[in-house]
Amino acid sequence: MEQSVYLQVNRRQMRCQNCGKKFSEDLEVIPKKRTYTKRFRQQVVQETLEGTLSKTARKYGLGNDKLKRCSKI
Repeated sequence: MEQSVYLQVNRRQMRCQNCGKKFSEDLEVIPKKRTYTKRFRQQVVQETLEGTLSKTARKYGLGNDKLKRCSKI
């Protein structure tokens, strides 16, 4: 957890046989429309509570807005 790691996860896209609408598979680790895992979120929340928002944002290379959304409890 002390090193920066980028994990690219490709969600498979499928098409409904009835209506033809496209949808992506659900992944338990990453909720829909999220770009981070639950574990990363927990780490960010913990570090934000122990330190400052701007220090945590710099450490992970996140903007303050994204960090606020990520650490919202």
